[in-house]
Amino acid sequence: MVSLWLHCWDLKLIVLGFLVHRTSGTIIGTAVIPHGDFAYDCTLIHCVNGSQQVHDASVSIGHWVAELKPDTVVITTPHGLASTNDYLWYMNHNGSGFALLGQDLHNGSAQEYKVPFSTQIDVDLSQQLLDSTYNMPHNNVSGLSSFADSEPVALRWGEVIPLSFLGNSVNNTNPVTKVAVMSVPTRRYTQDVAMIPELQQLGRTYAQLLHNSTRRVVVLVSSDLAHTHLASGPYGYSPTAEPFDKAIGKWAETLESKYLVDTAAQLVDRALSCGFTGLVLLDALLQQLRSDGLAVHASMLALEHPTYYGMMVAGFNISH
Repeated sequence: MVSLWLHCWDLKLIVLGFLVHRTSGTIIGTAVIPHGDFAYDCTLIHCVNGSQQVHDASVSIGHWVAELKPDTVVITTPHGLASTNDYLWYMNHNGSGFALLGQDLHNGSAQEYKVPFSTQIDVDLSQQLLDSTYNMPHNNVSGLSSFADSEPVALRWGEVIPLSFLGNSVNNTNPVTKVAVMSVPTRRYTQDVAMIPELQQLGRTYAQLLHNSTRRVVVLVSSDLAHTHLASGPYGYSPTAEPFDKAIGKWAETLESKYLVDTAAQLVDRALSCGFTGLVLLDALLQQLRSDGLAVHASMLALEHPTYYGMMVAGFNISH
């Protein structure tokens, strides 16, 4: 379960400049947090093989984001309500659901249980983000409203696990911080590399809008890495899994795009990473902020593969 205590990672955050700066509206930070079961509850695998480190790092990044007190957390999810073609912004005013933990074991060795989650959706910001893409060449970003906004839009593990690390600041029927959710289309399964140019354009567009926003915003990418580390896993083994994860880690440490859109892109279709598309969007967003004169301080806190899939925890502090 998620601990409420601070960990040694918090010292690393402070040393690397992850101090809580109070600014008015704009992007105040970004982060990558896994949505795998073992990031939330490493006891499912007895906290071995780096799972404790991933959990601790996720707790620390979540604590840092909560301390920033953003008005809105914008999260990209590869496992939400998804269109085959379009990116979707959730337009219901409330979101609610759960993460069912224990399924990642694929062996029934632990009792499955639900982690409940409820929050409010920042529909106004979601609409602004949607509107900002209307003149883009692909014109493939849409809004999604379920059941005439008469009930909360469904949230599951891809959103619930990363956002849960922020605690009651978002997991609340009257939260301090609202969320804006963008789901990635299912064509990512077969077209993730082909999607790179449009993801980069989305990242640049959203960076410009959010940089000039009246809101204090944190951008969060829900991402696991290669799913082919073990032959016994559901996707089998690929020798590309480890170099893919290492390339992603190198990107998170250096913010050199080549490690992501060149090295990792050549491996992703065999390594099988659900979070690759969100990372490409985030990279473009961060590069745009840097070109606009903002300083981005990167910290990769954990990079492990406790079971068949890899997980990374990283934070990017934005200095204005």
